[in-house]
Amino acid sequence: MTDFGADSSFAKAAGKVREHYGFEVSVSAVREATEKHGSSMQWEMEEEVRMPAQGVGRLLTEIDGAFVPIVEVGEGEGDKRKTRSYKYLEARLCIA
Repeated sequence: MTDFGADSSFAKAAGKVREHYGFEVSVSAVREATEKHGSSMQWEMEEEVRMPAQGVGRLLTEIDGAFVPIVEVGEGEGDKRKTRSYKYLEARLCIA
């Protein structure tokens, strides 16, 4: 149930539980179970993130990017909507 709750909305997760296991569960029960499980995982992660003062021999990282639309408004008088230009810039997120 927590896997379904983490993958999509809690309402969709309740539907997936009904579809896969054949019984009804409320949306609030899915939310509570998912959040409780997530908070316990966060506690474990805080302990694992602590790195030794001298550093580590190997550091694993993962990076992902997405293109974000950027709107630029040109200079000048009059209707600013007609001076707009659009471009996409890449935003990158890295976790180590």
